[in-house]
Amino acid sequence: MMPKPGFKTSEFWLTLAVALIQSAFPILLLYEVITVKEAEVWEMALMTLLSAVAVGVPTATYSYGRSKVKRVYAVKEMMKEKPKVRARRL
Repeated sequence: MMPKPGFKTSEFWLTLAVALIQSAFPILLLYEVITVKEAEVWEMALMTLLSAVAVGVPTATYSYGRSKVKRVYAVKEMMKEKPKVRARRL
């Protein structure tokens, strides 16, 4: 199995998002677009949201994949069972 290129991994995108958030606030502070207090509040809110996504997406993906495996396994087990043949009355 070939490894994914770096930009296609979730680690890359999470790292990029964190870096962009952390670098945006100093720039906004430098140009006095926002105050220090506002920067702290926004940074905390965005990091909390990003954390929720970082935990939620892999968990949902795992749960979906796991249920898919269970469904496939159940279908294979049903296919193995021999059909029950009823005796016919004459």
